[in-house]
Amino acid sequence: MKTILILALTFLVGFSANINNFNTKSTNSMQNSQIENATIAQSKIDIKSSAILSDDTTDISNSLSNSYVNSADIKQGSIYIEDSLLENSNFKLTNEIKSSEIKNSSTVKQSTLTMTNSAEIKNSSINTKSSIENAVVENSIISQNEISMDNSDIDNLTLNSNHSIYNETQSVTIINSDITQGKISLTEGSSLTNTTIETDSNIDQSSITNSTIDLCSVYLSNGATLNNSTITKSCGIEDSTIDGANIIQGKLSIN
Repeated sequence: MKTILILALTFLVGFSANINNFNTKSTNSMQNSQIENATIAQSKIDIKSSAILSDDTTDISNSLSNSYVNSADIKQGSIYIEDSLLENSNFKLTNEIKSSEIKNSSTVKQSTLTMTNSAEIKNSSINTKSSIENAVVENSIISQNEISMDNSDIDNLTLNSNHSIYNETQSVTIINSDITQGKISLTEGSSLTNTTIETDSNIDQSSITNSTIDLCSVYLSNGATLNNSTITKSCGIEDSTIDGANIIQGKLSIN
């Protein structure tokens, strides 16, 4: 199987790099494409190996439209931090998939924040908006605005996320698929301190069949810590038909 890797914008910060006052604005788009057995990464940000990124501003927009996606992996606006520090910085990520078909074991991830191995975020803000409009999703996985922390710390972060699947004129079709919006996972050794997270999740004008929909869930493992933090969630499904589906809204799991 041939895999194609397309990187619309990639930051790779590592090896004890120290970057200050780095401002980035980028608009990335793909349209009228047939994407099969491929990996597409629009705006991939990796901060690794004891790097420090401070006093930075990043504004990124990604779009994929009028395309057919078959057995492909699509990532829009991913932030990965490992053994590094992000501080006094502002990130804005806007991701859109419009008028497209996503089929046959495809995976789409929009606006993911992954932290591992003593990663830290301090005194920063992250604003994300992810949308899928006028689409067919079949036998695939969709994840919008997911936060995953493993042995990592966040102190004084403001995070606002808005994620939606909708169509203003006709139903979005979701069949035999898994949809996750606004999921937050903290494993042992992770802490969330002095932080505000607001997440707005919505699925509108959709036909959902034999699928799992997980909106605004928070998963905390033993040893994870929350201090002086607020998580506000708004999770909605409107004007939709649901047949044979598993719907989860606002779940809190502590184990």
